[in-house]
Amino acid sequence: MRAYAIQVDGGSLTAAITTLIEFTAPATKTCIVTRAWVAQSSNTTSAQQRAQILRRSTASTNVGTALTNPLDAGDTAFGGTARALATVLGTAGAVLYADAFNWSNGWLWLPVPEERIIVPGGGILSLHLPVAPAALTVSCGFDIIELG
Repeated sequence: MRAYAIQVDGGSLTAAITTLIEFTAPATKTCIVTRAWVAQSSNTTSAQQRAQILRRSTASTNVGTALTNPLDAGDTAFGGTARALATVLGTAGAVLYADAFNWSNGWLWLPVPEERIIVPGGGILSLHLPVAPAALTVSCGFDIIELG
């Protein structure tokens, strides 16, 4: 069992981007999502935003880089693929969690163990904004546990 932070730090969000971060689990390993978050650092205007965590059947096309860091410095690199700031979206599947937040406060999702999302080997999970926001500088990500 290995834990990873998949994150974007200070990415440029434009109106063309609605999927903030996405990952594909390694082909032979299951991943469990333990945390997701979104924050911005470029705007002081209060604005509401919808957010979704959803499965995809095809990967999105990214314009940014997502960092994948092991939470234990001695662990190996993440075996899956991480994408950030997608402009061309993969095929959306089930919405597993939907919420809304205010950009001034950011968004944090800490599921209890019974509500953690399980991503099977080769599965794709996205943190998606159904409505494009104004241009912002964002940080966001998933913390995951890789099993196997």
